[in-house]
Amino acid sequence: MEEHAAQGQLTLSLRDLFVWTFLCGLMIGAERFSTPWLEPSEIHFALWAAQMIKALCLGTGLFAFYRFSRQPKEAMFSTWQPGHWLLCLIGVLAPWHLLNVAWDYHYYCFQTPAPFGEFQIYFVVSGCLTITAWIALLGVGLLLPVRPRYWWIMLFRFTVFLGMIIYAQIWTAFDSTFPGLSLLLRWFPWNYPLGLAYLIVLSILDGWQNGRHRDAVHWIGILAMGAWFLPEAIRVIGKTFFG
Repeated sequence: MEEHAAQGQLTLSLRDLFVWTFLCGLMIGAERFSTPWLEPSEIHFALWAAQMIKALCLGTGLFAFYRFSRQPKEAMFSTWQPGHWLLCLIGVLAPWHLLNVAWDYHYYCFQTPAPFGEFQIYFVVSGCLTITAWIALLGVGLLLPVRPRYWWIMLFRFTVFLGMIIYAQIWTAFDSTFPGLSLLLRWFPWNYPLGLAYLIVLSILDGWQNGRHRDAVHWIGILAMGAWFLPEAIRVIGKTFFG
């Protein structure tokens, strides 16, 4: 992702557009298989829209990694902004999401109904995938520069999000009463409205305290992160306060 030197606008080559489209298409295709336990008739418009938004955000994050990797290190960090960092965090989660979708699809479509012992295998593998994503996320978040308030607030939300999944999955894997699953379903959805609220506050503070120009890639990162949180945030708030 580059800025036009004179106009400060985002410019993309034909190859960039092809790669961006391909990565978004890859994530959209993965979302098609992300809910193998649902019949096609059970996938209503709101769920479909949320899946498409999530896929586009993940594809954009992967594309950001591709573009940043092609820039010289000095040039990249000389114009580095918080939205770039957010895009990289989204991109880190994309490979984990693909592996998680593949494992879910394999288990639900190719494993026959089995005793609890095989459910343990499912949750242990899912937990290991999540732990791997957590380590990668922390590594990227720590290595790439960003203002401390972004690290401490946004990355904390992600570690809480992934930590809750790990806790619930590992707990579920070794307890036949499945308490971890109920814990996850009860508290995990609130990560989305809280994460969206944090993002809005950070964006307002950044715009108020930082007078220098923010480039188009920064705002793409802000919008991508906000779009990822928004559908579930609306659903959780609506279900809680309006039934």
